[in-house]
Amino acid sequence: MDPEAVAEGQKKMNKLFKEYGVSPFTPLKGLFIQGPVFISFFLA
Repeated sequence: MDPEAVAEGQKKMNKLFKEYGVSPFTPLKGLFIQGPVFISFFLA
């Protein structure tokens, strides 16, 4: 792939993330909080 095209795509994605106030990792926050608690039920 063309490195310039990849960089341009990343700039567009970052602009959209900032425009709408979202992060690609936001949905994972709940998983990191609930995951250890859920696993501890099976290990207790």
